[in-house]
Amino acid sequence: MPVTTAPPRAPSKAAVEPDVAATAGRVRLAVSRINRRMRRKAEAGISLSQLSALVAIERATKLTVGELAAAEQVTPPSMTKIAASLEAAGLVRRAPDATDRRIGWLSLTSEGARKLSSIRGRKNAYLVKRLKVLSLEEFRLVERALPVLERLAEEPD
Repeated sequence: MPVTTAPPRAPSKAAVEPDVAATAGRVRLAVSRINRRMRRKAEAGISLSQLSALVAIERATKLTVGELAAAEQVTPPSMTKIAASLEAAGLVRRAPDATDRRIGWLSLTSEGARKLSSIRGRKNAYLVKRLKVLSLEEFRLVERALPVLERLAEEPD
């Protein structure tokens, strides 16, 4: 008597669909932990708000306090305090507008640019140290994932 076998079953829908929520949680946790450790290693000497404002000014070259507040999604009075502290530390300069003296343009000083470069250097050095513990296969996997991670980071909310 011949042996009959059942036709192969298709995998269940749950088996082929990714668990997006679980993956999102794992990505969030990994990115948060890496970021927290980089911040500690950066020894910035300034607050996260000040650092974020410096980066925004660097990107734009020059901004008013109002523009910076909008970019950083904080109130103008809060940004006025942040900008004043950065100016007092010599990291930004405030220059009056040529046509409207009420407007002050914020830009990085050379010390502000050096500070950002130093912070980035320490963060990169930390990541280099961490990446060196990976096997070549793991490192290549991280390299291959970078375009996807960069795309996630750049897409609008």
